[in-house]
Amino acid sequence: MRALILFFLLGGCSSSIGVVSQSIEESVSSAVYRAVEPAVPSTVYQQAVLIPPLRPQRRPEALVSVPVVFEYQDPIAVAETYLGFSEKHHRAELREFMGVDPRQTEWCAAFANSVLRDSGIDGSDSVSDYPLMARSFLEWGDPVDHKQEDPQPGDIVVFPRGRQNWQGHVGFFVDSIEVDGKVYWQILGGNQSNAVTVDLYVPDRALAVRRALQPVVVAETFFDRLRRAFMQG
Repeated sequence: MRALILFFLLGGCSSSIGVVSQSIEESVSSAVYRAVEPAVPSTVYQQAVLIPPLRPQRRPEALVSVPVVFEYQDPIAVAETYLGFSEKHHRAELREFMGVDPRQTEWCAAFANSVLRDSGIDGSDSVSDYPLMARSFLEWGDPVDHKQEDPQPGDIVVFPRGRQNWQGHVGFFVDSIEVDGKVYWQILGGNQSNAVTVDLYVPDRALAVRRALQPVVVAETFFDRLRRAFMQG
């Protein structure tokens, strides 16, 4: 009887995951990249103030519709678990996480999308047919006027890279730091010196800063709660 109720409530829902072809983004060598980008000093990674994860707000005792906020994780906290992973020494782990071979594909966008996925946030594949390109994030999320306000930890930052207008680099904003009187942004990202690192970038070089859309609040009905109760045993 319970199985029949489950079948009726769930309705045989299914989902599919689109498969995208491998991008040819960022083919410029690291030597050329260093030649065209302004030099920045190296720094020891400093822990940023993390945004606390959003927790679901539910009233289980209510039998009427109640607001529900789906749970998200902080992207910085997810990305930090891969700090120090390099394509040379952690190729298999990175390939499993991102779904692409870091030795064969420029993977900064793949890393950012995988972090967002594990944080419960839609990535650039929700707005672009080429999510492996860093500039696919130019239309993702909400724009942040970084000339007027400071980015927040976890914001996505897109930078140019190389000499072509389709090339770019993408990572997560961590914090601002001042070195010798000049302000730099700490960016946590993949494919930075062929690894997951926190590097310094000049803010004026940023093409865009984008922020994840606010979570959607939906109404949970009595039947939704009943279905959840059955799914949870």
